[in-house]
This record gives sequence, C-alpha cells and structure tokens, in this order.
Amino acid sequence: KKVFDVFIENIDPNKLFLFQKDIQQLSKSKFKLDDAVKEKDLSFFNSYVSLIEKREKSAEKLVLEILQGNFDFKSKDSIQLDSDKYDFVSSPKELKERWFKYVQSRVINELYFSIKKQEDNDTLPKKSMKELETQAIDKVSGRIKDWFSRLNQLERGDRFSVYMNSILSLYGPHTNYFPPKDKEDFDITMSGKLEGIGATLTVKDGYIKVSKIIAGSASWKQGELKAGDLITAVAQGDSIPVDVVNMRLDKAVRLIRGRKGTEVRLTVKKMDGS
Repeated sequence: KKVFDVFIENIDPNKLFLFQKDIQQLSKSKFKLDDAVKEKDLSFFNSYVSLIEKREKSAEKLVLEILQGNFDFKSKDSIQLDSDKYDFVSSPKELKERWFKYVQSRVINELYFSIKKQEDNDTLPKKSMKELETQAIDKVSGRIKDWFSRLNQLERGDRFSVYMNSILSLYGPHTNYFPPKDKEDFDITMSGKLEGIGATLTVKDGYIKVSKIIAGSASWKQGELKAGDLITAVAQGDSIPVDVVNMRLDKAVRLIRGRKGTEVRLTVKKMDGS
C-alpha cells in the first residue's frame, strides 16, 4: 500500500491528470505489487503507462484551449495549492476548472511580479496594465508549452524509473534504480573519462539554448559560443551533423560530450539571427 501511495504521488502530485476512476482502476493492483516484482510481472506498469499517456495528451489539449481564452483579473477567486487537501477530479468539467484555476494563478503570479518590478525600478519603460497582462499570459503560456513538450518526450524507461524508485524508496534514502542513461552519466562522473564543452544548457521552444559559459572550460577558451546561442546541430569530428532541434536535452548532451582532446562541432543560431 505504501508503494502504491508513493507511486501515485510521484506520477500526479498536483492531481491535474488522473480521475478518481483511474485511481480506483489502478488500486485493484495495490496489494499485488510485491508479488508482481517477484514474478517480474509488468502488467500494472503497462496499464499505468497507457493511461497516463492518454491523460497527459488530453490535459495538453485542454490547457492550450484555456490559454487561448480570457482571464478575469478582477475576479475574487481563490485556489488551494496544497494537493493533500483536495481529491482527484471526478469529471472532465471539474478537471477543466482545476486547470483553469492553476493556469490563472500562474498568470496572476507573473503579473504581480511584473507590476512590482516596474514600481521598484524607475528606469524601466512604463507599460500599461493591458501590456503587462498580455506579457504575463505569454510568459506563462511559453513555460506551460515547454513543460508539456518535455512530458511528450518522456520514454518508457523514464516512467519505469519512477515505478522502480517508488518501490525502492521504502527501503531507504540511499537505494535507487538508475535507468541505463543515468547509470552511464554516473559512470562518466565517477571516471572522468568524458568531458562536456563547459556550457550550461536548457531547452527553449524546442531549441537547446546556452544559458551560461563556465569560466576556464573548452567553450570559454574557444570564445565563440555565447549565452543565448541556440544549438541546432551537433557533429563529432568529421561526422555528419545531427539535428538536435526538438531533441531531448539529455540526448543532445550525449552527442556533445566526448573524450578529452576530441573535436565536437556545433551548428549555432546566434542572437542576431546569423
């Protein structure tokens, strides 16, 4: 039962995807998970994967519709942010209402800090409330779309890792399951045999974006890569460049890093568009 509760908490902590009927369906295996592990039975895991993928797709469509609508910034509304104090929804209407409140609270939060920033800094150009509202919606919309983009890139192995670690969490804080790519990362960190380019990378609108150059690194010494640059393709030495637009960040990083002294070539879109 503890494994099941931890697992549900891990896969939908804010109760924004699953319905009560989904939890009831998954609960049928609540007291069989120990037997499933012993028998290498993945039927519960398989049913969860097909269910959560369907619910995530539905939620994405729902949220995109909400972002196209209007927000009432003068309404006296409230939102409960402690998920322990509310249950999973029982209907699509209830789910839409929960998502609307969640998105609107993010927009209002962004709007509040934009107003505060403008009030505290006299050097900033003053924007109208309408402009600030539009800016807040755009920023939140971008973040949420990026979030769903990352969700869409989750693979079966990522979900299996969550399942296994929900089981292992009961044995102690130092027991973890590493999926193959995480095991590889761990081995590289411990051995020091492979090196990166010395840049902190993030994903923005499907692009691998350089957010920071680390002083003393290969990128810093070479001098051409700058914060804000977008990496569009990667090639090891003379090999054919691989397109990394819309690629998962961890997969792009695997292409970029290599043994010390070897060459990596990046195709980069600069801030000026070149």
